[in-house]
Amino acid sequence: MSSQTQLIVIGSDHAGYEAKVHILECLRQDGDLATKWAVVDVGTHSGSSPVDYPDYAVQVSEKVVNGESAYEKRLGIVVCGSGIGISIAANKIKGVRCALCHDVNSATMSRRRDQLFPLPSSNAEAPDSISNLQHNDANILAIGGRSTAHDALHEIVKSFLSTDFDGNHHSARLDKIHQLEGCSYQGN
Repeated sequence: MSSQTQLIVIGSDHAGYEAKVHILECLRQDGDLATKWAVVDVGTHSGSSPVDYPDYAVQVSEKVVNGESAYEKRLGIVVCGSGIGISIAANKIKGVRCALCHDVNSATMSRRRDQLFPLPSSNAEAPDSISNLQHNDANILAIGGRSTAHDALHEIVKSFLSTDFDGNHHSARLDKIHQLEGCSYQGN
């Protein structure tokens, strides 16, 4: 029986294909990630023919939101040239919280509060501008294949996959976001 209890679904258009291939290789070579995460690649399987990024955003999103219940956690990665179009498309799917990230800090912030911005120790409650920054529990990471350096991809993906959501009062905020879609926040 496999020890992989978490699923990562990845997809790209033709412009994000090379970055996606690099990410897949990083996932295979990183021992920590490879033992925890099963990987499903929904395509595209070539960078030579133009394809439409919304098609791959939908495939990844549906598998993350409605996918196999055998996994404790399901997250996704979508890649297009800039990351913008595919993140917009993914966020149209009910239950998706897709974050476009260009570096490790933004990938960490998409899941939980980053230690680069610690709460003031003298203040029991931090101002909302600080405490809301990183409590988004993103379930899909969007990356710009043409705008993100390939040598940064591994650390961005690793940060996204290994960062846990803080929860607490931020779950109520996420529920408010999901109510805009007519559904409720379920968490990852």
